[in-house]
Amino acid sequence: FYRSPTLRADPDAAYGRHVFGSVNIPVAYATDPTLAKGRMQSILEPRIRGLFWITVALVYDKVGEQENALKVLLDAEKTLTDWPEEEGKEVLYYFIGRQAYWLRDYNMALDYLLHALDLNDTYVSALQSLGVTLYDRAALFAANNPQGQAALEGCVSQTEFDNAAATAQEAATDLAQSISFQQEALALAQTDASPSPRAAGLSQLALGLAYTLQGQTALQAGDAPGALPWLSQADEQLTGAWAAFAGDEVPQFQGWTNAARGANELVRAQQLYATVRTPDGSINDPTAVQEIDEHLQQSIAEFSACVDAGALVADPVFQREVVDCGCAVYLDLAQSARTMLVPQ
Repeated sequence: FYRSPTLRADPDAAYGRHVFGSVNIPVAYATDPTLAKGRMQSILEPRIRGLFWITVALVYDKVGEQENALKVLLDAEKTLTDWPEEEGKEVLYYFIGRQAYWLRDYNMALDYLLHALDLNDTYVSALQSLGVTLYDRAALFAANNPQGQAALEGCVSQTEFDNAAATAQEAATDLAQSISFQQEALALAQTDASPSPRAAGLSQLALGLAYTLQGQTALQAGDAPGALPWLSQADEQLTGAWAAFAGDEVPQFQGWTNAARGANELVRAQQLYATVRTPDGSINDPTAVQEIDEHLQQSIAEFSACVDAGALVADPVFQREVVDCGCAVYLDLAQSARTMLVPQ
């Protein structure tokens, strides 16, 4: 599981190294083998049980039984009272938080992920999952409107929408904190603290999504000029993520990056349209029309590539979460936008 880059058929912050604390033996083995072995056993035994229950939970998670996965982890927490927090227990808290995030129980996810980070402030996976959790809560707020709910019907339940940020201010705070956590994760991922070679690319992908949402939020607030810097930053991060994953043999990574790039290109087209349109909604600048069309064509190409990646991935989670409920939905939106904005 830990060597799999796609624990749930997408780029997962859980991938890579997790350090289950240090092992401190009070006496040299050569001096007192019995005491040394006894101390070693007492240190490792609760961690071994913790690793066992985390693995059981990941099995449930992999087959789509997220509620059972979370129950296993919470039950493990109750029984592992002999595992001191300062001896690597942040790993257990991380996986509880990660599982709560998949169920969109944001408050539980944030509580456990922040606790994991309190115990280990260089825990890159925890920083990344904190960023993703806050981003997701803000993104659900942005989609929590009649048009968004219609587009995501069958993909996001009303209960999940109810867990979204309650106000625009809460969503803005979530998004700002998400970016801060991902920036910190990206900086650490470029050091020896990195849990895997893909860690930096994962944070760049997440930052690209967050910056795009910042641009979209500014655009919806009527600030088209203010949206552009965010969208440019998103493009820079997504270019870095694409380079990190370009030689990867796992099509899910490219599929997710295609989806993020497609979203950015779509919002860039909308931003340019908002900048040049006349009061009646028309565009009198042929050069602007051409540039809008280029963004929309690129958006369509990216979403189409994401859908094509689905043909290479048999995993039903990827098919539903990424292709059917992501790229296919936004491919239709991009095609509709091109039909509406660009003379055919």
